[in-house]
Amino acid sequence: MYRERIRKFAFLSILLPALGCALVAPALAQVYAFKGKVTDEQGNPVVGAKISIVGIDIKRSYPTKTDKKGEFYYAGITRGKYKIGVEAEGFQPDLVSGVIPGVGEATNVDFKLKKGSGKLAINMSEEEVKKAQQQAEEAKKQAAAAASVKADFDTGLAALQSGKYDEAITSFNKAIEKDPSQPYVWANLGDAYGKQKNYPKAIESFNKALELKPDDPTLVQNLGNIYAASGDTAKAQEMYTKAASMAPAGGGGNNAAVSYYNLGVTMVNAGKTQEAIEAFKKSIASDPSYAESHYQLGICYIGINKNDDGVKEFKEYLKLVQTGPNADTAKALIEELSKKK
Repeated sequence: MYRERIRKFAFLSILLPALGCALVAPALAQVYAFKGKVTDEQGNPVVGAKISIVGIDIKRSYPTKTDKKGEFYYAGITRGKYKIGVEAEGFQPDLVSGVIPGVGEATNVDFKLKKGSGKLAINMSEEEVKKAQQQAEEAKKQAAAAASVKADFDTGLAALQSGKYDEAITSFNKAIEKDPSQPYVWANLGDAYGKQKNYPKAIESFNKALELKPDDPTLVQNLGNIYAASGDTAKAQEMYTKAASMAPAGGGGNNAAVSYYNLGVTMVNAGKTQEAIEAFKKSIASDPSYAESHYQLGICYIGINKNDDGVKEFKEYLKLVQTGPNADTAKALIEELSKKK
């Protein structure tokens, strides 16, 4: 990448009065100079940057480098129009075109380089320069469009978190109209519809997200949540099982343990205790530190009169979260079941 700037520098035209003599003094060839400073975006000098001063109207080239202060100076340049380029390792090259040196002091041309890499445009043909300019303009337009999409997305998130679901849906749809290829905009739209219990729209939105990002187990799991909330236990089970098979084992918020836990809760709500037990066991096998699976497994065991197994799971839960949301209940159940025993 590069940028091309057109700079105009004033130069002094010296008018001489007409002389009333027949002899004309020969014109003296004047020489000019360029100077400047090259810095990074923080204003630090870029040492050893290659400076190329190349004639546009007449073929000529004057190479130099920046010193330890990031400065360069080149004198002895003939009159004309120039392009000045700079290259430095670890930075994007830069170019100024159409510079005319002025009479008197050296003409100053400074550069502020961005991190990156690229080809210096000073050696490009005019066609290549125009193409690169067009690409830069297109990239700028794309960046502006992306910023607009992000603004709508951020507005939607803020509304969603505030419980303003209609506003959230409006903002997410605006973002989608500008760029329908963003899976997490679709996912959050689905979440907003789900909060409104508009499950068909929520399912449609999550499926759009999965078309764009089919390898994300979190999207599959959240689609399972929508199916579970809508009462479709079979589809919820299918999604949770799929998400669990996609997710890595071990700790973390979006892993197999979470998917199996959600599957277990769905089975509990469907009155399928044995299936719930198997799901909670798989959750614990995936991540033994997932405390809520221990608690829910304990509840399931009590439901089928396996009190000793239930007490064991409650104790495991309390080892992990002594002050968790179900800690008091777990302690009370342990005490009650111990008395019965």
